[in-house]
Amino acid sequence: MLPPRNPFLLKALAAYQDENPAQAVEWCDWIAADSPEAAFADHLRGQALRALGQPDKAAEALVSAVKHTLGSGQDDDDVLAERVRDTAEALSDAGQDARALALLMDVLPQISASPLLASLWAQAACLAIPQRDWTSAEQAVARAMALAPQDQAAWTALGSLRLRRDDPVGALEAFDHALTLLPPSAEAHLQTALLAARGAALFDCGRYQQALDCYNHALPLVPDDACLRMNRAAALLVQGDFAAGWHDLEFRWQITSFQRRYRAAEAPLWDGRLHPDDTLLVCNEQAFGDALMMARCLPELARRFGGRVVVECHPPLQRLFATLPGVAEVIPHGSQSPEYQWHCPLMSLPRLLEITATTVPPAACLTPPPPTARIPDGNGPAIGLSWGGRPQPRDRSVPFADLWATVRQAAGAHPVRWVCLQADERRNEASGIDGLWMPPAPQDFADSAAVMAQLDWVISIDSAVLHLAGAIGTPCAALLLAGADWRYGLPVPAAVCGSPWYRQMPLFRQPALDDWPGALAALGEWLKAACARDDAGTLT
Repeated sequence: MLPPRNPFLLKALAAYQDENPAQAVEWCDWIAADSPEAAFADHLRGQALRALGQPDKAAEALVSAVKHTLGSGQDDDDVLAERVRDTAEALSDAGQDARALALLMDVLPQISASPLLASLWAQAACLAIPQRDWTSAEQAVARAMALAPQDQAAWTALGSLRLRRDDPVGALEAFDHALTLLPPSAEAHLQTALLAARGAALFDCGRYQQALDCYNHALPLVPDDACLRMNRAAALLVQGDFAAGWHDLEFRWQITSFQRRYRAAEAPLWDGRLHPDDTLLVCNEQAFGDALMMARCLPELARRFGGRVVVECHPPLQRLFATLPGVAEVIPHGSQSPEYQWHCPLMSLPRLLEITATTVPPAACLTPPPPTARIPDGNGPAIGLSWGGRPQPRDRSVPFADLWATVRQAAGAHPVRWVCLQADERRNEASGIDGLWMPPAPQDFADSAAVMAQLDWVISIDSAVLHLAGAIGTPCAALLLAGADWRYGLPVPAAVCGSPWYRQMPLFRQPALDDWPGALAALGEWLKAACARDDAGTLT
């Protein structure tokens, strides 16, 4: 585009090019909002503010530049595309991804031609996918592919969309094609992002070693890339390399989404030593299932620390975590903490305690309260069922109708007292089912534990229900995806106990991607044999 004519803008541009963004902002401030060159001034001001590390102010200036550009009609599509690109990036830097997506979806249809257009549509897709805005994501991917069928960014966006829509095979095909389009001279961060995405698709396909090879290939390019290290941690842990896996897992603290989950530490990280006169604050920064699985580390932590251990957890876990041996106090997440001299994230405990695949502490560590709702009396074992989990980061749910048909057929004429353990709205799928007892909706995990403690067995997908069963010592059988999470180890034959975290838990993994019928068939055979042996009224 042509250089500005306004002398203040000329000075601002010269200051910016001389790497003096603060002076550039001062000169830009002399330009009136109704000036014909207001769009240029706002864009330059925004870029200078980005250079000064002021993302919020930068985003507002750049948004104003786009509005002025659209309103004036003086600039061509190339200029508008550049300003939209910079504005979307600034909004993302300011943590306003939803606003960045809205801007792109609104303005891009108004740009008829620009070399940047395909990559901007791909950028829109990459913003829409984490927000689960599948309509915008699919539209953006289609526009990018139509404009540039051999554009690497478009194929990468397509792979990302397929991966998040639980199509890892399709994602892998897209990522592999994107790699063929990536020139050898491509920047390291582009190569790394593609290799990391390809590794994630391989992991979800259950091809763990190939995923690890992919991450290891990318690692020399950017050894400190936090997302790559996080992904590699899972590939290491699933194969039992706990020392390297725990080390890579610590890179999560360089990712903004993890930083936001954790209170600002007011004391140093625990050094692993005995401190009988101090207080240690342990904070949970991840999901319910992770907290329940790692609770087993807290008694050993209390023993090694020697002082007062305070645990911060999500409120639904508070009442149950108060039963942990060695824990002096449990506080709800986000509340005022007592004075403490040391802190530790809960998921960092395995590294600090130097836990290996052969030294994982026993799962059972929590004590359920006395039940307020009693399972109905009757003959045969009491078996709880849980079939639905959160759809993100991956949907691990099995259709209730398929699970119910499997277990009823396997039990045959043997009496079984079936109990619904589903706590969310999907419990409605089992409402009114004859032969399935529906306890009152739990208010927290202690309520769920009180029901679960009365059971002889639990059958669950990979969810917090499964980890709760392990934490209170109720036997559990797991239904797993083909590319199951790292905590279940490498694939083993159906009904074999292959997880170092739950050594007595039979695992029923999908034989192939999306093959729930295969996993359910294996579960049915196991349950049929167990019921046939059940002469004493308890599953063996």
